[in-house]
Amino acid sequence: MKCGAAIDDCDKSSDGWKIKIFLFGFFLFLSLVFQIQSGAWQGGFGKHADEGAHVVTSLMIRDYLWGGFREQPHPVRFAEDYYSQFPKVAIGHYPPFLYLVIGLFLIPFRTPESALIAVAAVTAGAAWLTWLSGRRMLRSGYAAVAMALAVCLLPLIRAYTATVMADVLLLGCCLASVLSFSSFLRKGRVKYSLLFGIFATLAILTKGSGIMLAVVPPVAIAVTGRWALWKSWRLWVSVVPVLLIAIPWTLATYEMAAGGFSELEPGSYLLSVAPLYLHCFGSELSWVVLLCFAFSLVFFVFSRMRNGRRAESDFEPEVASHLGLVFGVFCIIAFVPSGFEPRYLIPLSSSVFLLAGSFVEGMLGRRSNVARNWGGVALAFLIVLETWRPVDKVYTGVSESVRKAVSDFNSKRDHQERIGILIVSNARGEGAVTAEATFHHAEKVWVLRSSQILADSDWMGRGYEIAFKTVPDLRRILRENLVDYLLIDRPDEDSRHYLQHWEVLNQWIESGKDEEFGELIEVYPSRRRNSGTNEFRIYRVMGT
Repeated sequence: MKCGAAIDDCDKSSDGWKIKIFLFGFFLFLSLVFQIQSGAWQGGFGKHADEGAHVVTSLMIRDYLWGGFREQPHPVRFAEDYYSQFPKVAIGHYPPFLYLVIGLFLIPFRTPESALIAVAAVTAGAAWLTWLSGRRMLRSGYAAVAMALAVCLLPLIRAYTATVMADVLLLGCCLASVLSFSSFLRKGRVKYSLLFGIFATLAILTKGSGIMLAVVPPVAIAVTGRWALWKSWRLWVSVVPVLLIAIPWTLATYEMAAGGFSELEPGSYLLSVAPLYLHCFGSELSWVVLLCFAFSLVFFVFSRMRNGRRAESDFEPEVASHLGLVFGVFCIIAFVPSGFEPRYLIPLSSSVFLLAGSFVEGMLGRRSNVARNWGGVALAFLIVLETWRPVDKVYTGVSESVRKAVSDFNSKRDHQERIGILIVSNARGEGAVTAEATFHHAEKVWVLRSSQILADSDWMGRGYEIAFKTVPDLRRILRENLVDYLLIDRPDEDSRHYLQHWEVLNQWIESGKDEEFGELIEVYPSRRRNSGTNEFRIYRVMGT
């Protein structure tokens, strides 16, 4: 791990930038190949409940920057108008940086493929930053490339490269922050401290959990023993962009974001999620990595107990900074009641890979130089071998359903400018239909969500109540909201709130009473589930 000076020399070489550009291009190519292979380019945007909201919000940013500001200069008013037509705008519930990144990619070509290319580029960037960190932490250059490839090939990463979500972008921001802080520890220059603060700000503006980067400086300083840094004004420069930008945004939107928190108390929450995340760590990030990382921590603790306070040079800044990031992620997982999802482990994936690789190289290096130089490569190979599985994004069929409704509308009601479509599905179905309409029918379609029109609840579905009891009540709601078409798709079994108002509609459909409020014009098979028993039903609403 004693390669800081060598890295500086390598970065100054004439071929340094050529290698960097080549590797980024290679990681991008690999990300795109697996993204296309997964079916993401045909699968729509309903893989995750939040995906449709992220896509629609990115399109809103794009449309505002591309000329929407001329019609409505005030960004908040523009967002409100956009939400009234496409009610999946999520800015405020989620921070804005992801939407800005994807929105910029959408400016030249307003297509679903552009959004997915943006996500692939983010994944390539995260892999490239993993490689850059690996060059500093690992003895073998091949091991650094192998670890970056392991990140690209990790099923968890591939799944969220095929899905428009913020988690991989958060990983990239965290890695950039860690690289900046390790450079500050190594060189003491104020620009690296400022860069750490800037990237930490971008991480918080990607996901609120980016606040975990506040753990990096104290852990890294404690591990390296550089206590004098607490008195240096250069360290505190990093706080400036966070205080000026990230904290005001977080405080201003806290009430909206807090709607996604679990109602469990922190103690009960920790007890409920700890075993889940322990198993998820091993299954998603490799049990081999978990064991190596655990052994490295034990080795570190025993070495400190045996030797007392170590000299600063005994612990590389890169190792210390990545340890800080890992503990920051653990703190967020343990104490922020946001629920259990494997994707919350993504920000620590690169760090634990590199730390485990560093430990393996250190242990094998005691035996032979060959084992030391290829130990990291072998570990990366084991990670890929252990975790590998196919990643698929099944096409739902929403594109055909929306096109059919628009086509029928055009043939029947040419005198009306816009078509109102009410989507009866779960959160994923509502998001997928809204994203499809926003991309391809923005001038023609007005989307309404059944979770807002036919029911009432908060962001997490709490306090759910059905808004109608009888067919006349339903007709009144459809008429008041100017609904022209119903697009009905049975929600998943785990979407219990969405199932309630769907079941009332389905009872009327099966009894033949659907003629009282609408005319069935098309049935499409839903390919969202493998059973093949579900379908999209499109109804033309009568009397509107």
